[in-house]
Amino acid sequence: MATQCNLKILKDRFYEWEVLTDENACPCRKLFLINEFEDWYHRELTTLKKDRGIISPKYQVIAFFDEFVGNINAKFVSDFQNLNPQGDDVYEMRITDVRIFGWFLIPGVFIAVSGVLKREAKGKSLKPYLKKVIKVREGLKLHQPDSVRSKVGIHELL
Repeated sequence: MATQCNLKILKDRFYEWEVLTDENACPCRKLFLINEFEDWYHRELTTLKKDRGIISPKYQVIAFFDEFVGNINAKFVSDFQNLNPQGDDVYEMRITDVRIFGWFLIPGVFIAVSGVLKREAKGKSLKPYLKKVIKVREGLKLHQPDSVRSKVGIHELL
């Protein structure tokens, strides 16, 4: 019951990602973007040029999110091996040029809170991003459990 209540809270307050690149994709996971992340995605990522990747950061994020939401076999895709727990149940999605921070409400449901270009985060503390995720999660006043505990392996989350 708590999980259904928490999903309703997310659906009412945040943007739910829909697969953009494959109209035949059957969503097998959910991804929510908080409003601030969605603004960053549309405003900043649109203007940025690629760094290491062969496509722009925005399209790297689109491809990654589409893969996460629409590919049942995504747990075997190498990008998802780079989905790292950072402590306090915060996860970092590591894409070629972009880092995204958020948490898993339950396995298969990720909430994206903040993002940064890899080159801007390199060599810097991740604490501001982790704190932001925790602050957003606590501010929602979700029913417990409000997140998947970090001790769960990546295959169980996907």
